[in-house]
Amino acid sequence: MTKKILVAEDELPLKLALTTKLESAGFDVVSAANGQEAIDQAIRELPDLIFLDVMMPIKDGFEALEEIKAEPKTKNIPIVFLTNYGHGYMKENAQSGGAADYSVKTDVSLNEIVSKAKKILAIS
Repeated sequence: MTKKILVAEDELPLKLALTTKLESAGFDVVSAANGQEAIDQAIRELPDLIFLDVMMPIKDGFEALEEIKAEPKTKNIPIVFLTNYGHGYMKENAQSGGAADYSVKTDVSLNEIVSKAKKILAIS
């Protein structure tokens, strides 16, 4: 069965690059352009994994994380933060909020993101 990934990213070029790379690796990808859309898509689509940006319009990634983890249908979906912010306290906030992982965009390649998705979803 194909695994579904939600990409919540407001920067269109990166969202398109991530979507293309994940789809070429065999994932079904849905996307969101802001935090509220990420929450709505998570509840509607029930993805197997969520890549979530921190700084997004309407609601930020931390607000989205909190609401997704508070919803019984979505609370067990692994969430990986993919952000430009490498501040230690942000990583700590993400992990204490229930995020599975936290990556700084400039530190990971698209291939590493695909590998991370496969690892979290236990796909060889």
